[in-house]
Amino acid sequence: MMKFASFETIVELLYKHAIPTPKDKCSKSLQLAVSFAGGYIAGVFCAVVSHPADNLVSFLNNARGATVGDAVKKMGLLGLCTRGLPLRIVMIGTLTGAQWGIYDAFKVFVGLPTTGGGAPTPAPAKAGKSTHSSCNQTMIETFVSKKHRFGLSLMQNSSQNIIYSWPFVYKGSIEVEK
Repeated sequence: MMKFASFETIVELLYKHAIPTPKDKCSKSLQLAVSFAGGYIAGVFCAVVSHPADNLVSFLNNARGATVGDAVKKMGLLGLCTRGLPLRIVMIGTLTGAQWGIYDAFKVFVGLPTTGGGAPTPAPAKAGKSTHSSCNQTMIETFVSKKHRFGLSLMQNSSQNIIYSWPFVYKGSIEVEK
């Protein structure tokens, strides 16, 4: 959860404080690099938050019949929090950075903007929009890549004004361009 909770904020802070050029004027490769860096930093936070519990579970699995108190006595509270942490930071940071980099690279591939720099402006209200009443979400736009038979639907949660994307496989007829 930590990587999801922190990634968007980190990317926005990178654009605000570390990148001197506005996002819309940055090249796609720089935007993808910012996504990777934001993902790496989010991965560091994730590693730091989850590491003590993972150390505890490893100790309890290796020492049958041991209790949490036994783990704290043997490893110490500082040991639970720091033993093996640098390696975990490198591993989780790199994996999380790669995950977010791939995610944004795919968004660029299908014609969507990269993460950060604020939410896209919702499309004006149109008659016949579909609304999912149980979630109170409204579909505001659908992007379809007929060449790749894939699409994304952007959903807006009206109470929080957050936009979600839902992938789907395009099953319509394909027009071949000549």
